[in-house]
Amino acid sequence: MADSKPQLNIDSYSPSLLVAKLHTYFRDFLDYYEIEKGRVLSSMEMVEDERKLEKLREKLQQLSEQAAYMGTLSDSLSAANRLLHAKGVVVDLELDDEIYKIYHSTEP
Repeated sequence: MADSKPQLNIDSYSPSLLVAKLHTYFRDFLDYYEIEKGRVLSSMEMVEDERKLEKLREKLQQLSEQAAYMGTLSDSLSAANRLLHAKGVVVDLELDDEIYKIYHSTEP
């Protein structure tokens, strides 16, 4: 364990920007999997062959699992993103570096 302050080794990305970008990435993947599920469901309506239907059911199950993972990641990163941008957190943790710039106030 290092006794120095951790550094994010991604050029030009602050921790808050990285979390925001990852949140968007996984949210977009969730949308993608939901759209794919819709396509599979639509194609299932036109298939009568039981083998093909079973393959489509398996594909639908796989897409549902992938969507669940992406949803969990998106939700977690959304919470982290809100926390990193909360004025109180920035002040309490003494995150006074420019990379923690507050983009909006969380106070009423």
